[in-house]
Amino acid sequence: MPNLPMHIYLADQVAEQLDRSYVFDHMGAYYLGSTAPDIRAMTRWPREQTHFAPLSVEEVG
Repeated sequence: MPNLPMHIYLADQVAEQLDRSYVFDHMGAYYLGSTAPDIRAMTRWPREQTHFAPLSVEEVG
């Protein structure tokens, strides 16, 4: 899992590539959405509680 600054950097890069005004009009929500799921690193919550998609090293797809 990338650290918080890397998530923000990558989100910024994607926003630039999208070049969509609605992204730039809602940057706060955009950054929150790109970083909030990894709050689990600080809270020690299970990944399933903060992410929509499961992660498995045994199953791909």
